[in-house]
Amino acid sequence: AQAILVEAVVHPIAQPSPPLYLGPFRQSLFRRMLAPLEDLMRNSGANYVFEWALQRGMLRMVNSAGDDDGITYSDMSAMAKFSPGEGCVGKAFASKETIFIQDVSAATSDFWRKQNAMEDGLQSIAFIPHGESVMELCFSKQVGKVPSLAEPDAGGFVVEDHDAIMASIPDIAKVKGEVEAMMDKLGYRANKIDAPDKRDAGNTDKWVPRDPRLNRLTGIHPFN
Repeated sequence: AQAILVEAVVHPIAQPSPPLYLGPFRQSLFRRMLAPLEDLMRNSGANYVFEWALQRGMLRMVNSAGDDDGITYSDMSAMAKFSPGEGCVGKAFASKETIFIQDVSAATSDFWRKQNAMEDGLQSIAFIPHGESVMELCFSKQVGKVPSLAEPDAGGFVVEDHDAIMASIPDIAKVKGEVEAMMDKLGYRANKIDAPDKRDAGNTDKWVPRDPRLNRLTGIHPFN
C-alpha cells in the first residue's frame, strides 16, 4: 500500500495585541520622536526625564529623555511597574498630586529605587502627574523647588535657586560692591518694571517685563 502524505495548513486564530511596552531597546528607537520630553528636560534643568503610563492596569515607563544609556537607575526603571497608589509613581498617579524628593538620600521607603538613584548620583527627583501620565524628573544636583510643567509662556520650567547661586560665588559681597560702584559711575539705573507691557499683548513673549526706556521697533520681541 502506498502511503499518501497530506499537508495541512493551519491558520492560527488572530489574538489581539497586548498594549505596547517600550523596553530599553525600543525606547532608543523612539527617542527621535520625543521632542516634548527633550524640551522638558532642557527647560527644567533635569538630567533625565521618564514618562510613566498605565498599561494593563500597571504603571510602566514608556518614554525617556536624557543620556541614560548604561545607568542602573534607567535599567531598573525600565523593568519596574507600579499599581496606582503604589510607590512614588503610583501615588502621584492616583492622587494627581506632585511628589517631590528634594534629598534622595533622605527619601522614605515609598521610593523603591532609592538605592539605584543614589548609586547613579541623583540628588532630587520630582514625580509630576500630567494628564494620564506621570513625569519623573531626575536631577544630579539638589533643587530647591519642584519645576512646573506649564508652557514657557506662563513662566514655567523655572527651577533655579537664585539665593543659592549667589551664595556659591566666591567673594560675592566684594563682587557686588564693585558692580554697584561701576553702575554708579556710569549712571546706570536698574529697570524697576516687574509687570508685562500692555503693548505686548498678543506677542509670543508677552509675559516678559519690558523696560520702557528701550526703543520699541516693529518686532515682537522686547529687544527688537
